[in-house]
Amino acid sequence: MFELYLGSETVRRIRSKVEGAISPYNASPPQQGILVLGYDGSLTRMLRTDPDGRLQVGVVSTANPPNLDIPLSTLSRIVRWGRDVDPFWVHGAEVTAPAAGTALVSKSVSAGRTGYIYGFFISSGEPNDFMIKWTSGAVSYSIRIVFPGKGSLQYVDFTPLNEGLPADPGTTISITNVNAGSSGIVYQARLLYVEL
Repeated sequence: MFELYLGSETVRRIRSKVEGAISPYNASPPQQGILVLGYDGSLTRMLRTDPDGRLQVGVVSTANPPNLDIPLSTLSRIVRWGRDVDPFWVHGAEVTAPAAGTALVSKSVSAGRTGYIYGFFISSGEPNDFMIKWTSGAVSYSIRIVFPGKGSLQYVDFTPLNEGLPADPGTTISITNVNAGSSGIVYQARLLYVEL
């Protein structure tokens, strides 16, 4: 029994207020519109007190199943990224006037692993189109990012851009510029990446 310590006067006041509102003991189902304490589908239970006037309440206590006990750091990664992963940025160096199709950043997927793209950063001093490229199931995939003017763009999401189409082991994920860069114009890119 779990004991809730209320003063005996408090318990007497509670009992006096609810006594008339409780259906008769063992009434099933309870009368409509009345206060039901502990109704389990077949019985309406009365308030119980110990000899000192303290309210007694039955409590069932069980431990969490072991699969529910996880560290907060793991839980925070699951909430942030949708799975227990810790993506990292792969940085590409600045490139001036890159030729068309230049890989501004690339990451090779380790053997026995698959690669997921959680985000990207692209900076360009002029309008251009960019492609994020990868191979999944021996098929080439790409996502086109259109830059109508100069600037920078960073995109991060809790769902990978290539969810359902992870990059194959031993292949390369890259961000390339579609058109050649103009003389003296600087480009840069990076990938937010994780392997499973």
